[in-house]
Amino acid sequence: MIGLLSILISIFNTMTFHFMIVATVLYVVYQYFQAKKHPVKLNPEVVPARQESVIRQPQKWFKNKLFGAQKTPDHSYTWDDVNIQCGISDTTIDLSYTVLPKGEATIFIRNVIGNIQILVPYEVELSVQHSVMVGSTNILEHEEKSIFNQTVHFHTENYKEATQKVKIVTSIFVGSLEVKRI
Repeated sequence: MIGLLSILISIFNTMTFHFMIVATVLYVVYQYFQAKKHPVKLNPEVVPARQESVIRQPQKWFKNKLFGAQKTPDHSYTWDDVNIQCGISDTTIDLSYTVLPKGEATIFIRNVIGNIQILVPYEVELSVQHSVMVGSTNILEHEEKSIFNQTVHFHTENYKEATQKVKIVTSIFVGSLEVKRI
């Protein structure tokens, strides 16, 4: 061990070893400045992605409205998920005139002032998340009056296992939510 250590010390003290270290450092610095002067340009080959056609469909029955009432038609219609914002407006959604798809249909309604009424068929399970500053709720005969700054969560017993279900998410500043079976 002592012999190996003395050989390494004598190699590190030679002028040739010092020269090799200085030459290596100078070569690295030279290569660095050359790379700065003439950078290597990488041009990746872009393969065009498969173009997917996007079809934009306007909301058929509901629009974002500042004033006025909205209601689903009184005849059969094709279901389309609902996502609307309203100002001072009453909204009525009757799901008895449509065929809901397998899986989860969604209804998102944000309202400043007004009432929301959702009529749900008996065979459909549902989940309700309702946020209100001042108002009331009546969800399947479960009634709460004079709610102030609360969020109400409700779901039917077989909601998770159901093949047809509706998720209702509402937010009202002042107003009421009524969800009932028809």
